[in-house]
Amino acid sequence: MHRTFPLADALSVTTPKMLSHRHMDGLYELLDHMTGQDLFTHQLGAAADACKPALIEQHPFLADLQPPDNADQADLLAWLVEAERVHGEQVTVQPLTNWGRRDPIEDACDQVGAERVFLPFATDAPDKIAIQANRQAAAEKLTNLKAALARLGDAARLAARQMPKPSPANGVNLDKPEPSS
Repeated sequence: MHRTFPLADALSVTTPKMLSHRHMDGLYELLDHMTGQDLFTHQLGAAADACKPALIEQHPFLADLQPPDNADQADLLAWLVEAERVHGEQVTVQPLTNWGRRDPIEDACDQVGAERVFLPFATDAPDKIAIQANRQAAAEKLTNLKAALARLGDAARLAARQMPKPSPANGVNLDKPEPSS
């Protein structure tokens, strides 16, 4: 299913510059759409590498549309405005057909080594007993907190029922505002 995206988002994938007006949000949204996956930050590079040729295939003009070298922020913005004038501010983007869902944990292990990927709640961790004890303690705290909140709610409802209703009989006139001092 195709979707429309700002040209600047597509250029953030097909050029070496971050041109999206929405910055990382624009990049995530485009790459998530194209891959059909909610990507993690460390997966963006591989996703962009896979999406760049598809974007150029879908919109061949992107192949030659490159910002000037050594352009400052003002020059980049001027270049982008001209590119949007010539090619339109939006492009229609189709998802990739050849992207296989990638596990973000496996990708992290592949990138930095499994020994450097910390998973605090992994079920196969060496200190599994400590993790389970921490989970149990957290569950008990959550149960106690829920009970305390329920008691607090009961006390608030009881106090509200016992409060006198505002009326002229107890000195509250609902028709006139109180004079300010």
